[in-house]
Amino acid sequence: MLGRIGASSKEKVAGTWDFTELPPSNWWNIPAIRARWEEKITRGNYANYVELIQQKLLQNKSDLKMVSPGCGTGSHERLFASFPEIDSILAFDLSEKSIEKAREANYPKIDYQVKDFYGWMDEPERCDILFFYSSLHHFGNLDTLIPRFKEKLNPGGLLIIHEYVGPDRMMWTRAQRKEVNRLLATLPESYRSFAQGRGIKKHAYRPGLWRTLLTDPSESIEPSKIVPLLQKHFTPLYEQGFGGNILHLLFKDIAQHFRDDSAQTNALLDQLFLAEDIFLEKSPSDFHFGVYTLS
Repeated sequence: MLGRIGASSKEKVAGTWDFTELPPSNWWNIPAIRARWEEKITRGNYANYVELIQQKLLQNKSDLKMVSPGCGTGSHERLFASFPEIDSILAFDLSEKSIEKAREANYPKIDYQVKDFYGWMDEPERCDILFFYSSLHHFGNLDTLIPRFKEKLNPGGLLIIHEYVGPDRMMWTRAQRKEVNRLLATLPESYRSFAQGRGIKKHAYRPGLWRTLLTDPSESIEPSKIVPLLQKHFTPLYEQGFGGNILHLLFKDIAQHFRDDSAQTNALLDQLFLAEDIFLEKSPSDFHFGVYTLS
């Protein structure tokens, strides 16, 4: 952390997302969680969100140009590369190491670039699909930025998000933390040991604001504005929350214990999934999938 004090904001962000092999200790590393996302997003009607997009929204379209800012190592963009409707994909990220990793896959249809998002916004080129996968919540000044997306879309274009839209700077609510800590206490201790043997997870805390600003100043700047602004400036074609209010925080740093298919693990996951579903009955989803078009 001390080594980042003198770094610029751009250097901090790029460094945070440089590709490294990390323990599978976040909620997105759990296969059952990802299956739950797809079930919720598609309402059980498609295999996954990508199939939903193609079959529900891209019919009778062709020669589409797609742009994906903040693509990381590019795995989601590769899911779209097989679509005959899509002619080309520009995917970019600040992290040089992530782009180097993305290019190893060698997908001719995808042009992976190290590029600054704000620089791209000032370029004149437009696209047919603008896709944000867990990247839009890293941008600020959304009141100004989101209306400008109209300048980047061709007529009939689609703006697609798969995003965190919860509390700004991940300042979890008291109700969230109370429920997560209650559930942690019900888990066997063997499921609560931190990755790399750093003790036992007993409580869930808010991230320190100073630490967040020091390590990644782009983290969750104002995600709570994303959905209201998109609904104000664009026409929603499809919207669906997929939870995360409890599970995102609960599984942080201990997800590696929930990746197997044992009877005990599946029983615990069923218990935790039910608890989040009950919580969501009285709270808007912290994660959101949506497809929008020009108003």
